[in-house]
Amino acid sequence: MIDLPDRVVVPLGRATSVVWDPAAAERVVSIAVPGGAIGLTEDEHAIWAHAARGVSKGDLLERAPVDGPRTAYDAVHGYGLLVEIATGGATALREAASLRLLAHARSGVHPRQGLVVGEPAAEFVRLSPVVQEIYGWCAGTHSLAMAVVLVATAASEAGVNDPAVIRPERLVRRAFAELFPLVGAGLASFGPAEGLVA
Repeated sequence: MIDLPDRVVVPLGRATSVVWDPAAAERVVSIAVPGGAIGLTEDEHAIWAHAARGVSKGDLLERAPVDGPRTAYDAVHGYGLLVEIATGGATALREAASLRLLAHARSGVHPRQGLVVGEPAAEFVRLSPVVQEIYGWCAGTHSLAMAVVLVATAASEAGVNDPAVIRPERLVRRAFAELFPLVGAGLASFGPAEGLVA
């Protein structure tokens, strides 16, 4: 689990292919989004990929491995592939209502790690049981916030008394902290909630 700043930049979409663009003399990475795909230059892709680390906009602009990060950030943001959101409290839960988590890997059982997301014999990420439950609900809910609320409510009804689990405003921060590594590994991606534009 990563330690998140109060606001993070979230990359939207999923990298699906890389092609060589002879006119630009560089690779172009296609990012799948609802309704199509957007091609990113190498610098733009570096900014988009760096955002999967769960960093603030300031940290992203300071540490992204590109020359002129502001130009690349502005371009990727202009394509609608980056959004900035809060990571805790009611604001985070409200802003998480505009996002979906899209699963690209199944859960599996690792012989030593137990339940994991990904291929136990290859790349995988281990989530806490409560965030694993959120991951499981994401396909059947219209937003990440709804999955968090469902899991928090079910835990409360089952008698769990941990405020970090039964209070959605607190659970959403934990979910983001554990889901960013999953997104960074390409095992899931964030996308806009249905009917919403990022």
